[in-house]
Amino acid sequence: MRTVHQTLQDADEAVLTSMAVAWGLKPIPADNDELIDRLTDTMLDATNAEKVWTSLNDAQRQALQTLLGSSGKMSWPMFSRLFGEIRRMGRGAVEREQPHKNPANVAEALFYRGLIAEAYQMGDAGSQAFAYIPEDLVLVLPSHKTAYDDIEAPDVEMAPIEPGNVTETRRADTSIVDDMTALLAFLQLHGSPVDGDNLAPDAVRALQAHLLTKGEARVAFMLTVGVSAELIDVQDGRAYPRRADARRWLTANSSEQIEWQVRAWLDSEVYRELFLVPGL
Repeated sequence: MRTVHQTLQDADEAVLTSMAVAWGLKPIPADNDELIDRLTDTMLDATNAEKVWTSLNDAQRQALQTLLGSSGKMSWPMFSRLFGEIRRMGRGAVEREQPHKNPANVAEALFYRGLIAEAYQMGDAGSQAFAYIPEDLVLVLPSHKTAYDDIEAPDVEMAPIEPGNVTETRRADTSIVDDMTALLAFLQLHGSPVDGDNLAPDAVRALQAHLLTKGEARVAFMLTVGVSAELIDVQDGRAYPRRADARRWLTANSSEQIEWQVRAWLDSEVYRELFLVPGL
């Protein structure tokens, strides 16, 4: 993986200018070396990274979560199929189009902000392009920050619960969206054997590092809800994402993603909640 500084050194001058504007760098140095040094410091400041993260929309944040769920990189053709092709612009076009403000798609919004980049590595078929997030930028992005801000409640009737019957509570969050994104990315890259109602133990352990809420039960829940939501398919004892449905879910907004999962959970004939009741 590459660092922010290495990524900026390889970037086109027009792209550097776009990144500088997106990250609020003022004044923008005319000297490229100074611009790269100052932009590196700006991007690796946690406060600045949180501001840029917050400025993204749901689809853009989910694309980054998808990359993070695949260890920070993904083949360029696959990333483009999921999130769009990037227009390669010269300085005049960047100044005119301002792609960091008016992107044609999700991939372009991330690329012209410097949140993703393209590089090449040798594979079985020769040199292959891949999309990646600079490794030191991964450490400062607030990717574990989730909230229900501006999310409408799903149109689902739920039975009321008496407060006195609740012994353990926690604040609601949207971590299930991020964790499902990580699971889909993991299955897209690796597939996984299925062991009963869960992934195989090795796959469960490998997936843990990419989840906001960890644990074997969490993975089992996401797998069965994913199957019920028709996001995941199990064939010949292995789990894979259903590409068309997964792409639709990944490009939906957060409220739609959550409602999709809630309805799948409520209607699921796969997830056996009674098995989790102590003594049964």
